[in-house]
Amino acid sequence: MLDPFCGSGTLLVEAGLLGRHAVGCDVDPVAVFASRVKTRPLTEKALVPNLNRLLTAFSAFERDKETYARFTFDDLSSDSYAREAEGLSIPAIPNLFHWFRRYVVIDLARMRVAIRSLEAPATHRAFFELCFASIIRAASNADPVPVSGLEVTSYMKQRDKDGRIVNPFALFSQAARRAIRDMNSYSQKVDAGTRVSVLPRDATKIGPFRQRIDGVITSPPYH
Repeated sequence: MLDPFCGSGTLLVEAGLLGRHAVGCDVDPVAVFASRVKTRPLTEKALVPNLNRLLTAFSAFERDKETYARFTFDDLSSDSYAREAEGLSIPAIPNLFHWFRRYVVIDLARMRVAIRSLEAPATHRAFFELCFASIIRAASNADPVPVSGLEVTSYMKQRDKDGRIVNPFALFSQAARRAIRDMNSYSQKVDAGTRVSVLPRDATKIGPFRQRIDGVITSPPYH
């Protein structure tokens, strides 16, 4: 099976569960990364110890509950942000503080360093990086409902006015534990002989393939 616009890999996961060899392609490197991680079987037994080590590393940076509660209606000052950001790699996103609170930017940057520094197999670090990516929107000021677009909506402004605690470390812990359960379920059901591969390809230039392609399917069904 071939999915020429595989996106985050939903069809590839289903193909693996059905025992169908599958190839996915996407021009977006983020999509390729996500699909590769989601279709590479990993067990809960292997992942949990490294998650625990990662959470221990996070504990050196996570703020106390009182601070997160205070940041419900407050944030780091510009000077405090500059001090905490020193030495961290923070992407040059336009209007960064429109989308994120200052302390959230610092927390996310520290988490990313800890994940990339984790002494674990590369496949495990990639898995945790995808868990990290999955919480970025929830940690931002953007409305979490996809149909609303990426705007800071009146709904989100009201939530902030009412008081919204954003603890990226807690969000990651919840997301990672849920993802590990899902991955373990996938690993138990997928046959070891089933081959699922993901390629960084433009859909107009995806062939030829070494194996026979007996079906092409994608979702949504692009014209």
